[in-house]
Amino acid sequence: MNRFTKKLISCLIPTHNGLELLRQNLPPLVGELGKSRLSYEIIVVDDCSTDKTPEWLGKFKKNKQHRFGAWSSCAFYL
Repeated sequence: MNRFTKKLISCLIPTHNGLELLRQNLPPLVGELGKSRLSYEIIVVDDCSTDKTPEWLGKFKKNKQHRFGAWSSCAFYL
């Protein structure tokens, strides 16, 4: 299988103060995707959470050896 036919699953998870939901659901998601034969990436986009979501995601990212990205965005527009 060449790089153009390889299957990839992309999981995009938006969050705002969703720390408890992420704690409950992200590890099982990673576990199930890890069992599959598919390549995958998980992208979590945080929208200025105040519940320690960015800190937890940073720790989660450091402890995993898969494609995982976490971004925090606090932009204000008029």
